[in-house]
Amino acid sequence: PDSQPKLAEFDKRMGEVRAKKPREEFLRACVEPAGHVPETRLFYRGDYRQPKQAIAPAALRVAIPDGSYLPFPINDPLLRTTGRRLAFAQWMTARENPLFARVMVNRIWMHHFGQGLVATPADFGSLGARPTNLPLLDWLADEFMSSGWSLKSLHRLILSSTAWRQRVATSDAVAGVHRQLIRLDAETLRDRILAASGQLDARLFGPPLSIEEDETGQVVVGSGQPRRSLYIKARRSQPVAMLQAFDAPVMETNCEVRPSSTVATQSLMLLNGQFILEQAAHLADRVAGDVPAGASGLGDQITEAWQRAYCRPPSSEESLLAQEFVAAQVEMFRRHPESLPAGRSDLQQAVTNLCQALLSSNEFLYVE
Repeated sequence: PDSQPKLAEFDKRMGEVRAKKPREEFLRACVEPAGHVPETRLFYRGDYRQPKQAIAPAALRVAIPDGSYLPFPINDPLLRTTGRRLAFAQWMTARENPLFARVMVNRIWMHHFGQGLVATPADFGSLGARPTNLPLLDWLADEFMSSGWSLKSLHRLILSSTAWRQRVATSDAVAGVHRQLIRLDAETLRDRILAASGQLDARLFGPPLSIEEDETGQVVVGSGQPRRSLYIKARRSQPVAMLQAFDAPVMETNCEVRPSSTVATQSLMLLNGQFILEQAAHLADRVAGDVPAGASGLGDQITEAWQRAYCRPPSSEESLLAQEFVAAQVEMFRRHPESLPAGRSDLQQAVTNLCQALLSSNEFLYVE
């Protein structure tokens, strides 16, 4: 009781201090009111409460070619709005401004080859890396603009080129030649597994795929949703475990270049993850269903599995090793039938294990 007056005095003093705190006014600018020309002013030290001189709309000075001037309208009378955003978009895609086209083709090149012609895709300035092949970068940018800014045409151009279709063999004769392996992106890997197992739902549009926590607390895509990873619901607080293991970017920050790591978590995900186990079983069932009834048996199923996973038939040595593996698995399941999943025979599960090995292999995960 004796301390009550002191506490009341402290509360009063704290209230007086809080009253001196400036009010935070949050502004949400979404649209441009019709008939109103907004005025932009330079803020002193970045403080919006201290506006200084008015600034006219213009392009980025650092990106304007030397000696040129690109006017922006203050208010275009032919449009319902001021026309500033339209002028900015037209300036970005103008042939007089090749920076945007160069940045775009560099990112597409980086997507296909693992590294861009400019190693710093987010910095084309004086502090960024120099292009490894400037004539090629300029030629691709010119082709990109000439095609009407068609991304499909640019992808087709790169994928049909000799640079993309050739393969560097590692041997003593070509020692010193850089041989780069590119691991599939997390989303592409999931989609490729679904495609190999025959479960991929390629329908476009629609609601996002729901996510949930499994019995171990890992965030997974809800069951019965084999659509492309593009449609997975993205929550910053709940990244999907499989995508996170394979370096899917976080949502909080801008991702300039995706990292590509090789860690034990990825191996454990491919060894024990429920998703890979289910898709391996689907691939085994697909192989058994696709092989004709009069086929010669296990060898044809192995060839079909190779074709589905790698888009090529196995070599004689690979086929022999695979048959030996399946035979050993069948023998193991016959000795320990309690390890068989419910409803699956020893041969079905043996082929499933082979399919899981194919889906977890470097040839499936990486592109040369």
